[in-house]
Amino acid sequence: MPRTNKEGKNTRKAMVSPSSIQIAWAAGFYEGEGNCCTQKSKNGGSQIVRIGQIHQESLMLMQHLFGGTITMTTRSLRVGCKPVYTWRICSQRARGFLMTIYKFLTPYRRDQVRQCLTIHKEAR
Repeated sequence: MPRTNKEGKNTRKAMVSPSSIQIAWAAGFYEGEGNCCTQKSKNGGSQIVRIGQIHQESLMLMQHLFGGTITMTTRSLRVGCKPVYTWRICSQRARGFLMTIYKFLTPYRRDQVRQCLTIHKEAR
């Protein structure tokens, strides 16, 4: 059932507590396809984590494990382009996800996560 909160009306809660193997899988998926950023606002900043794919099955598993939303966009009006699905989590849920997968990430991605979380701390 969708939950209304700061993330939006259609944000779903996680349905299960992920196992260590599922967390490691999610970290690898994020490592290869995801990104994080901090969106600044007058009240500080909010982290956003996104993963985009043309197939939504893996994104549906991410939503099942960690909550969030999945949206569909078309990259272009060119003939033959497939729609892109994006899984997204924000704010506290994004920070929790990043901290959960952190130990499974490469040093490069760990540095990105640290920068994203540091910006949040500084914005407070």
